Amino acid sequence: MKWYEELGSDCSDIEADCDENHVILDSEHKADSKMSSEVEEETNEFNRERENEEMLEEENSREIEDSDGENDNKKYYYGKNRYKWSSEPATSIRRRRAQENIVGKNAPNMIKKTSPTLKDLDKIELYAFLGLLAFTSLFKSNNESISTLFATNGTGREMIRCIMSKERFAFLLTCLRFDNPEDRIMRRFSDSAAPITEIFELFVKNCQTSYVLGDSGKNSDGNYLSAEDKKYSKPTQAVLYLTKPLYHTNRSVTFDNWFTSIELVKILKEKGLTCIGDDLNSKKPYIITDYNSTKGGVDALDEKCAKFSCNRRTCRWPMAIFYQLFDISTVNAYIMYESYRDNNLLQRSVFLEKLAFQLVTPELEHSSTNPYIQRNLRLTILRILDNPEGENHETKLEKLEKKKNCFLCPYKLKRRTAYLCFNCQKPICLECAKKMCPECTQNT
Repeated sequence: MKWYEELGSDCSDIEADCDENHVILDSEHKADSKMSSEVEEETNEFNRERENEEMLEEENSREIEDSDGENDNKKYYYGKNRYKWSSEPATSIRRRRAQENIVGKNAPNMIKKTSPTLKDLDKIELYAFLGLLAFTSLFKSNNESISTLFATNGTGREMIRCIMSKERFAFLLTCLRFDNPEDRIMRRFSDSAAPITEIFELFVKNCQTSYVLGDSGKNSDGNYLSAEDKKYSKPTQAVLYLTKPLYHTNRSVTFDNWFTSIELVKILKEKGLTCIGDDLNSKKPYIITDYNSTKGGVDALDEKCAKFSCNRRTCRWPMAIFYQLFDISTVNAYIMYESYRDNNLLQRSVFLEKLAFQLVTPELEHSSTNPYIQRNLRLTILRILDNPEGENHETKLEKLEKKKNCFLCPYKLKRRTAYLCFNCQKPICLECAKKMCPECTQNT
């Protein structure tokens, strides 16, 4: 460009050399200049944006540096994308209050009103629960669903509905426990059957005290296995646990093939006992004959328990053991009944029916005086208790303490009365009531 500035505007030499039709081509130079100007503008815009971002970063860094000692007081922070962040966690404004924090006029009434299904279990109701299980074994309905047993359409069992409600029976089956769950974890370290051990030992002790085999069979050492006996297999431990009161009595013990082993035979011989076991590979006829003649305590008991069983489907193994103990207890009770000579001979089904009825009778008598149960159910209970005149002895109110509207008169009349109908116990005024003599009342 210097040579152009030196020449100035005097370009006559150049113009003289050119013809009239000659044109100077300068389009390429102009296009290059336009492209360079566009690139410069883009770079300038990019630089301006970059400078803005750097300025924002500097401002954020300054805010962070300035707020090193004031972070606890700041409620919000800004990110690189200028997004607003809160220094405190988000909390919902609407929150469901706990029931114990509700204070109002209706709060005491809400606490007092509890479902009858959740009431405490007393001794009378426990006997009724056991009697209901005995009735299910008698009716052979242990595999039926609870809804079928308590059905009111004619297909259910009338006796079972009179003992307790369906909800109460299902609640007891679900919540029944046989130990203290608070210290169960500690007891499981030494006893794997801790949830049922206590009641199982009480059952075995009561069976031994109620039916004594003889003075020579008594043992004051108890039924706890020693550390030496615990080294044997589980079947051997079970036999030693059950036969410990019979040590050194020269008795013969019979057990099936699951318990039979050479090890057990040698141990029982040292304890002063003989045994007869079921060996599937044995082909000696006299062994089979002796086993069949002495297997009454094992196979016969299983057969009797299977004939009348209360065992229901459950996911808890302590309940399964409880059902088995209850079936064995009914068999033992029948054996003890037959051991008394003065008692009349009864079939086992008749004995089981009488046993179940005796267990539920106190609960039925209590329910017959309950004014809150249905009238038809109360009449059924009185009929079961063989009390046909019990309807006249029901606790019926003759007058109300607070008057109510007559249920026959139109509501607009608002006739208040203190008298009740004798049968349905509904409030009725004297105008709607009919007078009858005592003889006609009894006939109706």
